[in-house]
Amino acid sequence: MLLQLRVKAIGIIEDISWGLDRGLNVITGETGAGKSLVIDAVEALLAGKVDGELIRYGADKA
Repeated sequence: MLLQLRVKAIGIIEDISWGLDRGLNVITGETGAGKSLVIDAVEALLAGKVDGELIRYGADKA
C-alpha cells in the first residue's frame, strides 16, 4: 500500500510530499494545478522510467 507520495521536478511541480490514508484518496484542484502530473508521476514510478518531457525545465532528473 502506498502510504506517502513525494513528487519532485515533474512539470510545474517543484517538490511536494503528502501522506495517504487507507481507502479512497481524492486529488482536487484548479485547472492547471498539476493533478494529472501527480498521476503521471505515479505511472512513472510503476513503470520505472520518466518521460523526458515531464521533467521540470532546468532539472537534471525527476
